[in-house]
Amino acid sequence: MATLVLFYSATGNTRKSATALAGALGAELCEITCSAYAKGFWGPFRKAYDVLAGRNPPVEIPEMADQVWDMIVLGSPVWGARPAPPIRSYLQRDGRHYARLAMFVTASGTSPKYPPGRAIEEMMTLSRLPPQHTCIFTEAQINGPDFTAAITACADKMQPGL
Repeated sequence: MATLVLFYSATGNTRKSATALAGALGAELCEITCSAYAKGFWGPFRKAYDVLAGRNPPVEIPEMADQVWDMIVLGSPVWGARPAPPIRSYLQRDGRHYARLAMFVTASGTSPKYPPGRAIEEMMTLSRLPPQHTCIFTEAQINGPDFTAAITACADKMQPGL
């Protein structure tokens, strides 16, 4: 089964999770980038504005993401209980290049005011295809001793037929 793990990462937590999931799934790995967020002093302000205003920035998506995949695993950091705007930009593009979809988010914590599950819900609404499975990885898990077990459990649920 041709699987792509497609992600956006700002601090490295989502990249670390995506890389581990790709390894566990035997999948290809592909990163969405947003040059507007990398522009010096104003980059962080642009990120915050896009989250608060619900704006979708222009993004750079590698050509391999436009190939036809059996499954795409889409990963995003959680910013203010929302998926990162570059992931929203990807989800609102025309066309689907996958038969199945799975999702994961990475979050610094699980605040009752900003639960990471809201980001998954927003991604599901934008995707037009319900994900077969979703996972949430907290920063404590990502940097803790049980990270490999959490990745394995998530990957097992994303495997075909499960």
